[in-house]
Amino acid sequence: MVTIGEKIKHWRQKKGLTQNQLAEKAGLTIATIGRIEAGIRQGTNITTLQRIAEALGISLDKLLNPPKERR
Repeated sequence: MVTIGEKIKHWRQKKGLTQNQLAEKAGLTIATIGRIEAGIRQGTNITTLQRIAEALGISLDKLLNPPKERR
């Protein structure tokens, strides 16, 4: 099972952003992004996840849900 932190890291790297750049775009600290990606910060609230999704230019649904299988 892929964690939310792993998904954020995947999308951040796919968008070519550093943790610092993502933190700035989302209005969060780099430490917060680092802890979420590392799985250290558990129970991240939906508002924070929405800010991260917006900063990544993706929907919250895409961030939270597993990718749909292609047929």
